[in-house]
Amino acid sequence: YQRICTSVDLDSMQCKQSLGALLAFMQENIFKLDEGKVIISSLRVYVQDQFVQIDQGSFTALQIFAEEVHPNVMRGKGRSKEGFSLFGLFDRTHSLPGRQRLRDWMARPFNNRDKILHRQRGVAFVARQCNRDFVSATSGMLRHFHDLPRLILRVKKVEANHTDWNRITSTLLAAQQLLDHIAAFVGNPMTRPEDIAYLTEMFGSIQVSAVHRLSYTLQAAIDTQESEAEASVVFRDGYDSVLDQMRRVFDHLEADLVQAAHCVLQVVPLLQVFFSYFTFPGISLIVHCCPY
Repeated sequence: YQRICTSVDLDSMQCKQSLGALLAFMQENIFKLDEGKVIISSLRVYVQDQFVQIDQGSFTALQIFAEEVHPNVMRGKGRSKEGFSLFGLFDRTHSLPGRQRLRDWMARPFNNRDKILHRQRGVAFVARQCNRDFVSATSGMLRHFHDLPRLILRVKKVEANHTDWNRITSTLLAAQQLLDHIAAFVGNPMTRPEDIAYLTEMFGSIQVSAVHRLSYTLQAAIDTQESEAEASVVFRDGYDSVLDQMRRVFDHLEADLVQAAHCVLQVVPLLQVFFSYFTFPGISLIVHCCPY
């Protein structure tokens, strides 16, 4: 409460009502939580004066973004696409997070000279002819990146399916390969010193060992091919002994139930018997039953 008071005037009723409306909007539209609550875990100052303030009229006049809707679909329905705009001309991204980051950059451009020069260093690094092979290989790896924050949110909400887990696994595997690729490029004696400094600054804070550990853990736990075939999350044999035992019991469930039914008939042979059909996911059982 004291931390929030240092940033928000909680004595103002209008301020508290605005915060409540914002949290309610995030809960319903951003995170789509039905019963859960949005929990504030940390506060961070968002400095607005470091960005250029652009009104909607300027965005429209400069054609920074242009949304096109299919003529056979009513507006607001279906999928729209980017039309002829500055964003469409500059968009050479290969992943959804990259496209979202580029849109965020163009929606809120910097007005700080140092930050603009730092971003131009990145553009110059990609544009150099000597780095063409590295950039091409990196672009191929980025194609396997998915929207990881959205996938993690689905896991937290217990809504993740086999496709989400496979996408998380493929994203971590691609991230592992990308970090190894960057480390090899930085260690190459032919790499320019300014490029080494830029990549070290960009990726120096990433815990490479944690990415490798998460990637190996998911690959050892989830069988992606079987998950796609079964349309469900399938864990590998040997990952968990209790799960393996329950799986063996489930696989022999049909034979065990049929054998139990025959044993009951041998003990009580005078029971009037009829056939009943029970259907479980992937199993059809024929059980001998007594009408009473």
